[in-house]
This record gives sequence, C-alpha cells and structure tokens, in this order.
Amino acid sequence: SIPDFHIWFPIVLGFIIIAGQLLLRFIIKTIFEMFEGALMGKKRRVFVLGTESHSVHLATHMMSESSYPYKPVAFITFDKSKSGKSVSGLPIIFANESMSHHMEMYNVGTMLIDKTELEKLPKEFYDKCIIEGLELLTVNLFSKYNNGDEEKPPQIDKIRIEDLLGRN
Repeated sequence: SIPDFHIWFPIVLGFIIIAGQLLLRFIIKTIFEMFEGALMGKKRRVFVLGTESHSVHLATHMMSESSYPYKPVAFITFDKSKSGKSVSGLPIIFANESMSHHMEMYNVGTMLIDKTELEKLPKEFYDKCIIEGLELLTVNLFSKYNNGDEEKPPQIDKIRIEDLLGRN
C-alpha cells in the first residue's frame, strides 16, 4: 500500500497542472510570434543618428514595440569620445568613418534622424551618406504626450530639401 496517498497525490497533480499550463502558454506564445513575424515581414535594420535623449528614446521605443518596421542596430555620433561605447545595448559608431563599411558590417541601408538632430547634420556628412547609398529618414518628435493620455507613434518620412535649408 502507498503511504499517505491522499496527501501527496493532490500536490503532485497540482504541480503537473501548473507545469502543463506554463508549457501550453509558452507553445502558444511561440507560435503566435512566428505567425506575427511572418505576416509583418522582416524589419529593416537601421542606424539612429545621435546619442541624445530623443535619439535613445526613439531607438529603445522601436526595439520594445514589435509593430514598427525598423530595428535599430547602432547609433551614429559626431562626438569621437562617445565612439566605441554603447547605449541601450546598441554600439555607438563615429560618423566620420566610412559609412559604407558600417553599412556592410551591420547590414544596414537606412538611417533614422530625429528632427532635433537634423539641424546638427553637416552638409559633408549628408553628401557622404547619399553617395554611399544610405537612405536618410526623418522622425518627428513623438515623446510628448497627446493630451496627457498616450504617446503618438513616430512619423517617419524621407528627408526633403526644406528640412535641410536651415542648416549650415
């Protein structure tokens, strides 16, 4: 005869039920993420210009939200002292180095530029990006709250000549 069957059997049965529920949740979540990834397509890998708060917020927001079609892979900076470090797990690359080398290394063809960073963009760097085939997209500031309720999603557009007129 099995000793104290009425005591240990409900405990073992409870552990088995909890483990089964956790396993089922994991399987369903994995299948859902696979289908969601297949339906949404692959995310475009992008550089983010700048290491200031708006640029870091943009990158971390895009990494945490699966609905954005972009995946930040590195920050680009004009400050050599920040080069080689990382922010939010993404490396910081010095902008005056060969962009085509970094584009190939990180498999990137696009750079997101926050509107606040656009004024700091030197003409030489802009020209180098265009010559090397790096697509530049501007992102409107989205960190302000809309009537105190919720964040507005970022609006991403191609750079227009009007955006560049105010800079040196």
